[in-house]
Amino acid sequence: MPDGFEDRRNFMRLARVLDVKIIDLETNKEARVQTHDISADGIGFITDTPLNTDTSLELWLYISDTEEPLYTTGKVVWTNMVAPNVYRV
Repeated sequence: MPDGFEDRRNFMRLARVLDVKIIDLETNKEARVQTHDISADGIGFITDTPLNTDTSLELWLYISDTEEPLYTTGKVVWTNMVAPNVYRV
């Protein structure tokens, strides 16, 4: 989380790595990312491109024991650069 960011999560986050396809609905750019953690009301992932706060996304989560990916939508709450060209979202 960004420095000075108060953790106000309602649900515990679980460290899980899943492949995810995302589409940025502002730019229509598609990317493949991996989750960092997940919870009942949020997904943290790693990307090589920063995403603006409030960006709307479509997401397809590839869960190993299912044939079809899980589809959902979301909105970027924060982005934090953790290394050059590596962002936690």
